[in-house]
Amino acid sequence: MAYLEQAELFSELVRGGRVEQYAGPVTLSGVRGVRWLELRATLHGIELWVFDVQDVGAPGHADLYGFPRLDEDETPFAVATFDVSRKAVQYAQDQYGADPLRWARPGQAKAEYDEFLNQQRSPRWSSLGEPNDDADGSGSFGGT
Repeated sequence: MAYLEQAELFSELVRGGRVEQYAGPVTLSGVRGVRWLELRATLHGIELWVFDVQDVGAPGHADLYGFPRLDEDETPFAVATFDVSRKAVQYAQDQYGADPLRWARPGQAKAEYDEFLNQQRSPRWSSLGEPNDDADGSGSFGGT
């Protein structure tokens, strides 16, 4: 995968771009899905978006951007906004388990999900914790 170097990551955000990261499997309220994170530069700062979608993919059908949300009643929104991109990256790491060395340009989350599918949903993608991250039954994940 083509991950961005730290300097490229921050440069992309300074230029008003966005970056994303496939975050792996997630289980919310007993429903299995997959998560990806996105950092977006806006006029108000750097926004962190968290997308949890149903794991309905199969090899050759990996367009997770169009999959149904895990919580179909919730509209996606920025979970946090930061004035400095380094704070956004650190928050994503602290709260959602993001790997600071795995940010990529748009489209890479889909490519990584496809790799995940082709490896038959290998546990190596569970970088965010155990396969069932909702072990306490709270419906929350990663400190949200």
